[in-house]
Amino acid sequence: MSSPPNWNLLVVASDPWDAGLVNEALSELEESQYARSFQRTISWQRAECLDDALDLAATGHYDAALCDLQLSDCEGLHTFLRLHERAPRMPVIVLVDRALEDLGIAAMREGASDYLLKEEFDCIPLARSLRYAMDRSQTDKASRANRGVDKLTGLLDEEEFRIRAGYALELAASIGLGASLTVAELVLADPSSVPMARTLDVLEIAERMRSIFEPPDLVGRLGPARFAALRISRSDAKPPTDWISPSGIAVVYGKAQAPVGASATLPLLMGEAVRELSQNRLEVMDTYPEKVARRASAV
Repeated sequence: MSSPPNWNLLVVASDPWDAGLVNEALSELEESQYARSFQRTISWQRAECLDDALDLAATGHYDAALCDLQLSDCEGLHTFLRLHERAPRMPVIVLVDRALEDLGIAAMREGASDYLLKEEFDCIPLARSLRYAMDRSQTDKASRANRGVDKLTGLLDEEEFRIRAGYALELAASIGLGASLTVAELVLADPSSVPMARTLDVLEIAERMRSIFEPPDLVGRLGPARFAALRISRSDAKPPTDWISPSGIAVVYGKAQAPVGASATLPLLMGEAVRELSQNRLEVMDTYPEKVARRASAV
């Protein structure tokens, strides 16, 4: 059976007595029942001054820090602020004297994970604070991993799509490739349809977009009822003009093409695609009742 992974803790303490308190508490923690809840071993390294702590934090090697606010080269809230600025994603637990508890509260307002009083410092409050820091670290990592993703469909959200598309178009122009932007929109046959039915149709359209476009194509959801796909290549995707989903939703396409090697911006392509989309939408809606009827009779 493999051993649990290490959880790396940076301990920042100038006073040997404070460092001894931390060492003793961590040793007790390893032997206590609380250690089992971590499902990993805690490995720690001490920095004796803030400058050393800043250098170590910048490596990104540490999962959290336990920092005394009274150091040999920096004191008070400024100690936390500088460490937090250097490693903003690293949870920091601050260590303060009871007489300076207000500093701990102020540090939490500025983003510290927790504060501990030296007079009450032992393995139990330390275990609680470390457990919270671990959970916060995992939550932050998951949040960063999901940033830029539409929560319902798993496609890129509008902001992320626009950012990536901008970079892709610049790259395409620099290496002599063309670009094709396809925009799809849902048209409700029955505007009074229940939200669940609309949600299922959005999910179906997202899956169809994935089946038409594949990486490195960019596919995003640009709004409640609009999708877009950017393809960088010398060939062009040929999606259907429209389709009818089981609950009677028409999807119509607008498309804009940038010539090979030509510089193009996403707003320009988007404007052309949306204008074509509007024309196609009218054409589809002209024959929409008949298409819905044919679909209904085939089911």
